[in-house]
Amino acid sequence: MEAAMDLGYMVVDCGLFDSKVCFPSTGLTPDRRLNGFEIELFYEDQPGTAFIDNTPYKMKKGIVMCGKPGQLRHSRLPFKCCYIHFRTDSAELSRAFMSIPDCFQTADFAGLLSLFLHTAAADYADDLSGRLKERSLTDRIIAEVLRLMPAAGTAPAVVTGHFDEMKRAKKYIDKNYAHDLSLPVIARAASLSPVYFHRLFCKYYGLTPAEYVRNVRITAAKELLLSTDLCIAEISERCGFSSQAYFGCRFKDTVGEAPLSYRKNKLKRDKA
Repeated sequence: MEAAMDLGYMVVDCGLFDSKVCFPSTGLTPDRRLNGFEIELFYEDQPGTAFIDNTPYKMKKGIVMCGKPGQLRHSRLPFKCCYIHFRTDSAELSRAFMSIPDCFQTADFAGLLSLFLHTAAADYADDLSGRLKERSLTDRIIAEVLRLMPAAGTAPAVVTGHFDEMKRAKKYIDKNYAHDLSLPVIARAASLSPVYFHRLFCKYYGLTPAEYVRNVRITAAKELLLSTDLCIAEISERCGFSSQAYFGCRFKDTVGEAPLSYRKNKLKRDKA
């Protein structure tokens, strides 16, 4: 008889995640470096894309994503998933999870989803019984993911081709958002024709280049609004907008309030 695997681990977080609740606007989440293991199950077909060490994966119903310590992750919104984040000192469990593909299609979607939903419900029960039930369920999820992995169905759709060029273009936008970023300029940075570059960028990131540029500029403007006393005209110029009026319109469309209102209300909420 085989010895049972040591499942010594600590659950850091678990539950259900809806990006539209946490991130009202669409776009890309910031890069984050994982310091533990993450299991995520996507329970609906989503337009979003997950990036693990800059490799993009489509978020489709039944996809299991297994993040490992040290990996770099970000996502294109929106998406919904069930998740468990955990850390372990068990060399055996670590080795097992490090050998799992970053993404695979589960062969038992209904069964795995049921375990995740019951775990999320147990997590809300703030008593010993709830914690014990949560632990039992997470044990089963970890065991199920390890069991299902060899019998996984087809691999998830991975966006391929010209990845280095797309990565270079994204970095160019992130660094030069204050300057002219017309389509020909960005395409030149990727060494591609404007028409072909536009099509590839949309395929990889689910946004047009212009939409991504706008999101980067709005994010930079939000940081300047909260960290400096600069006037709106100065912030508009520093963030690459063609005029203060255009900046105000785009900011309100994206954030839901005018720049000055955002500054005032956010600082007031932070002090409360």
